[in-house]
Amino acid sequence: MWGDYLRSQYLHFRPRPWLAVVGIVILVLIVWASYVTISDWLSGAGPWILAAICVVSLLYIVLYVGVIIPISAYRIFKQQKSLNLPFSIEASSEVFCSFNETGKITMPWSHFVKWKESEKLLLLYHSDILFNLVPKRLFQSDAQLNEFRGFLNDVRRVG
Repeated sequence: MWGDYLRSQYLHFRPRPWLAVVGIVILVLIVWASYVTISDWLSGAGPWILAAICVVSLLYIVLYVGVIIPISAYRIFKQQKSLNLPFSIEASSEVFCSFNETGKITMPWSHFVKWKESEKLLLLYHSDILFNLVPKRLFQSDAQLNEFRGFLNDVRRVG
């Protein structure tokens, strides 16, 4: 489902909590510097190039999050036909299995290097950039979801 895939990309790019704090501090500093620089420029006291750099930096951040990530995700979603097919998962204490009409993967939990969770998704990482997307709506109850999380006890949780 396209919406799940887009949410997975935002979750994938979401930094670890301590990096998010650093990022927020940097963003606040950029906004503050932009305000000071643009105020100086408007009053005629500062160079226009610094104001332009600040404005361009802020616009790039908004453009990246609001346009580049969704366009990139959409392109990948359309290119990779397997992402467009319905899939099922099975999990036991030994392995995770995901399958659809074109194939099946079975992975021992120990082969996953990390996992992330959001309100609607779980991402199970084979490497830093390759992951399996597991929508939480696939679980019929909170007990099932908690059992699934229990299988991930030995896998490092990030974010």
